[in-house]
Amino acid sequence: MGLDGASEGGIPMQSLPRISEIFPANSPRAIRLFWIRYWAWFLTLLPWMLLRQLGISVGNAAGALWTWNRRFHLLEGSLRPFFMNSLPAFVLTTVFGERFTAIHSTMS
Repeated sequence: MGLDGASEGGIPMQSLPRISEIFPANSPRAIRLFWIRYWAWFLTLLPWMLLRQLGISVGNAAGALWTWNRRFHLLEGSLRPFFMNSLPAFVLTTVFGERFTAIHSTMS
């Protein structure tokens, strides 16, 4: 690239846009408008977020109850997964979706 701003092929290079063109003005009015829009969207979407999370937690709780201390025998009994549950583990499963599993293998 030459000092005149042209690339090697003779095509002029574009300069980067100025920061003031990309970001809004740093004025109290612009800042206030940004936060008003931010909180308005947050409060508008908050019921949807809470209902969705409640549905996810109910699904996690149903999965924990469905697999409560359940054992499976796979590969003709040589592989036995076991779901370990208790009340504290149930709370963790409901909130975070984690399930505690032990696997016993008799394969050589």
